[in-house]
Amino acid sequence: MKNNFYNKLSIQKSSAGFTLIELLVAMALTTIVIGITGSGLVAITGKNQKAEAETIRRTELNRALDFISDDIRQSNLASNSTPLGWTDPLCYSGILYLSKPTGTPGGTQIAYYTRSKTCGGNTVFWRGPQIIYRSNTTNNAGSVLVDSIAVGGFTAPATNSQLVTLSLQGQTCLPPTTDNTCASPQTFTVSAKAFARAK
Repeated sequence: MKNNFYNKLSIQKSSAGFTLIELLVAMALTTIVIGITGSGLVAITGKNQKAEAETIRRTELNRALDFISDDIRQSNLASNSTPLGWTDPLCYSGILYLSKPTGTPGGTQIAYYTRSKTCGGNTVFWRGPQIIYRSNTTNNAGSVLVDSIAVGGFTAPATNSQLVTLSLQGQTCLPPTTDNTCASPQTFTVSAKAFARAK
């Protein structure tokens, strides 16, 4: 009877735990599951950041487009030719010049420029590669309207006309870099038409 009791006790002891192989297999499976879940989470987070950055850029471009359109609606004439007495600042390319009626708040002559972020060896603290500036006095670089513009991404074909077709091409770069030299930037375009008021 004693032997029977010890045999039963030894059987129960041997079936109560896990073997080393079982623990190793469980750890390997857990590591694989956590690895797959983690990589999926990283991919979802990356796509979310990309979508959020594009949404922010589109919102900024639409605001800039609305602002430029309002200026055009208040003006008598839109042109892409530099007016007499107006000198484009160094490193700035004139894109659009507006003439407003005398006495208009904010000035009667408005210019929109683009500038490369790295023009002249001086890197500015805006996202590039191009930045749009708005100026209301001659020989004045003006103030930044919007950044993250693709090279050649601001067009406003207007040769002494009332109708202006505006186009802004924004650029995002993920992950963001200080010099904005990403291998594959994402670009997108917003457009609008605006009429200058009758003379």
